[in-house]
Amino acid sequence: MLIPDKVAVVTGAASGIGEAVARELAYRGARVLVLVDRSDRVFDLARSINESSGRQVAEARVGDVTDDTFRVGVFDDVVTLMKEAIYHGVRCGVIHPGFTDTPMVRALGEEFIAKNILPHTQLRRLIRPQEIADAICFLIANSAVSGELWADAGWHPSA
Repeated sequence: MLIPDKVAVVTGAASGIGEAVARELAYRGARVLVLVDRSDRVFDLARSINESSGRQVAEARVGDVTDDTFRVGVFDDVVTLMKEAIYHGVRCGVIHPGFTDTPMVRALGEEFIAKNILPHTQLRRLIRPQEIADAICFLIANSAVSGELWADAGWHPSA
């Protein structure tokens, strides 16, 4: 599914799910990506995406989105989202990612993951960041879909 002419702000873009989402959005033809992270690595990601896509699609911002001044500045820079929302309607989609193979989940330790997470998933593995990115792109590309999507690998802990 292609998603041309879409504008996206991806927070936490420098690694894990955020990086996978940013790469997938560019691959599927998003017009503009604003990549936001607390790490300078986000500049390398923007450069990599621009090089691999052969166009200037990604722009990086470093800062903490919990800081009001930074957050307002980033969103003021991408004002085309508010205007799009006003004139074309707004759809809302929420992804509930399960335990995803990211540095944050891996920090729990292999023993904890093997004992407390994997036995309770239908897939018996962690979700790949690319799988979450694909779910997000599905919500963006399909105008008939709104609401919540659980991408949790069938995780159901015992009661």
